Amino acid sequence: MIRRLGRADLAAFKYLRLMSLRSEPENYASTHAEWAALSDEDWAGYLKSSAVFAAFDGDAPVALAGLSRQSRARMAHRASLGMIFVVPEKRGSGIAARIMDHVIGFARGEGVLQLELAVHSGNARAVGFYERLGFRIYGTLPRGFREKSGYVDDLLMVLALD
Repeated sequence: MIRRLGRADLAAFKYLRLMSLRSEPENYASTHAEWAALSDEDWAGYLKSSAVFAAFDGDAPVALAGLSRQSRARMAHRASLGMIFVVPEKRGSGIAARIMDHVIGFARGEGVLQLELAVHSGNARAVGFYERLGFRIYGTLPRGFREKSGYVDDLLMVLALD
């Protein structure tokens, strides 16, 4: 089952978000420490301001994806995808494609015409996945991430929904 998360889902949201940041810190702009320090009100506020979806296997949360729409009138046709994560034991099961299809369908229903995302240039698996969904690379953001070992570029990707 895939659904949009609300305040009652804080535990599932925290579980998936913190797991993603702890297990794969190189793939996210945020850090585990930043999110772990948030209050429950901050977490709930994020769920209120952005559309966050999770996939569940029974009661267990297994995948996460977030959608943030541009708020300015002349940019409201655009939304950014983020926080995309699948627990390791469910990778290869098709759940990533299912949650992304769900989020893309939600975005279309909300009148979004363009989805955008940034992905770590060294994450070939994620880049290939997004390309299979129809995203295309339109640019590179040099030094998009600063890591202990130096800087890493972000690949900027876009999907037209119209």
